[in-house]
Amino acid sequence: MPPSRPPHVPGEPASPAPPDDSPASAGNGEEGATHAPPEDREPSASEPIWRLIPYLSGTSSKVVSVLDEEGVVLYQSAPIKWLLGYDAEELIGEPLRAFLQAGSQSRFEEAVARMARAEEKFERWRLLFSTASGGALWLEGMASNFLRDARLGGILVYWRELVG
Repeated sequence: MPPSRPPHVPGEPASPAPPDDSPASAGNGEEGATHAPPEDREPSASEPIWRLIPYLSGTSSKVVSVLDEEGVVLYQSAPIKWLLGYDAEELIGEPLRAFLQAGSQSRFEEAVARMARAEEKFERWRLLFSTASGGALWLEGMASNFLRDARLGGILVYWRELVG
């Protein structure tokens, strides 16, 4: 019985089926090789670890940041654009405090310092951000301290808008 193929989507090129007598991975220079899904393999030396963590892929709708011990953004998911109006690339390499309103900057710095000293493993942050359009928006961040974790080496923060 030939392998099943996903149905053809109109407007997209049809993908050929792999030959019946060879594995789908043939032709890549590795005879009969199979590749583990991203979450089951170790990253290469040049591949950022956050590409292998669920919700940190380019296809996720989650608003996620990875910060270093000084609060500089190492990774930012693209959906931040929906909340703050900034492209993710605008935040990467910048201190997150630069995107906060004055009243939230010191609270943020204190929270990051606690995590850097390993006093906290998990925290909930409520911070007032400046939007790209000049407004302000409250976000809640669920922060997890992975600064001493060799795989991530940062503070992982899942953000959501505070309403009400």
